Amino acid sequence: MPGPQRAQSREPLSAERIVEAALARIDEEGLESLSMRKLGADLGVEAMSLYNYFDTKEEMLDALVGHMVAAIRAPGAEVESWRGRILATARSFRAVATAHPNAFPLFMARPVGAYLSGRAVAEASVATLMQAGFDQVVAIRAFRAIARYIVGFCMAEAAGPRGDATIPAGLETEGSLIFGVMADLVESSDDALFEYGMSLILTGLEVSLREGVSSG
Repeated sequence: MPGPQRAQSREPLSAERIVEAALARIDEEGLESLSMRKLGADLGVEAMSLYNYFDTKEEMLDALVGHMVAAIRAPGAEVESWRGRILATARSFRAVATAHPNAFPLFMARPVGAYLSGRAVAEASVATLMQAGFDQVVAIRAFRAIARYIVGFCMAEAAGPRGDATIPAGLETEGSLIFGVMADLVESSDDALFEYGMSLILTGLEVSLREGVSSG
């Protein structure tokens, strides 16, 4: 299987080009295919040239996660409701994850500092929740809970298909709870499940806001 298309060596090398080439390699051949030697070859340079921009491969991987996080978008005033804004941000987060399923597991492995490029999205989301009426502590906790749901859901998606989409023999009994669970697992799309999960979270937050649940 051929590797990622080699970049034109006459283009100036930069940290951004290195990260984009690394992401392209991971997208095409998987995370295990990434090495500084192969990445240098993709860019038409010696591997040592990459160390002029990143001290280590780990530092480059942090930058790669930051690159993906920076692609997440939080809507502005064009979306009127706080639920709509949070949902749009969640969908953007998932869109980045589904665009790069081979690279998304890095989200679970990199230190907090790798996510600093996404702080604007986090701050905008917390601000949206505070404008809706949540106090700061609840808004931060709510954002963290939503982010963890999205990451967990996207990790499951990145793991690939659920295998044989058939219901095992013996579960067809009418009224069987297990049959119902298996049938829904076979029939539900990931899109529908993601939207359903987000709806549950946002509705729960809406109820807690209406009932005046405190941060304690």
